[in-house]
Amino acid sequence: MVVTDERAHPDFEAVMTRFQTTNPIKINALMKTHPVQFCVFDVLMIGGQDVTMLPLHERKAILQDRINEQPHLSLVRSVPGKQAKGFFDLVSQHNLEGIVMKKKDSSYQVGNRSHDWLKVINYHYHEVRLTGVRKGEFGWLIGLEEKGNVRPAGIIDFPAPPDARKAVWLMLDRAKVDEDKEFIYLMPAIRMKVKSRRLTK
Repeated sequence: MVVTDERAHPDFEAVMTRFQTTNPIKINALMKTHPVQFCVFDVLMIGGQDVTMLPLHERKAILQDRINEQPHLSLVRSVPGKQAKGFFDLVSQHNLEGIVMKKKDSSYQVGNRSHDWLKVINYHYHEVRLTGVRKGEFGWLIGLEEKGNVRPAGIIDFPAPPDARKAVWLMLDRAKVDEDKEFIYLMPAIRMKVKSRRLTK
């Protein structure tokens, strides 16, 4: 399910807003301002019959025959493998998340991560400042430098390499400016290059 922004790009935060809204009046308003699009990319059963073992190109043909596109329903179309590089380049130009490459004869492997399907992520790289570390489980607070100031840009939850973590811990005492029960806050003196799927609002 996706909600698109003004450029018709998927907006993950808008989807989360829809999921988290329980007030019926707000839901009705969001149905107009943030309509949900259900994007169908595969089929598992037809008429009670399991079709997961059919090759992907046959399942896509079933979808093509069965899906009548409606305002909130669309069929995810595929491009041939020889066009994958150009398609990924187009996805990158529009700052979209990436593509999934699938073998056309692959089955749908329920509950498994198959090597027949590969997600190719359009990573974004950012120069950031380290502004704090979480006590206990790993977590680094980061900030983006804008016009001489550093504004908060969130937290890195995915553990950094051991040598980077060791270097940060060695300089904690000198860089520390404050702390609370959850974080040690640092002078934004350490610059880092990080990658993300995309920055959120």
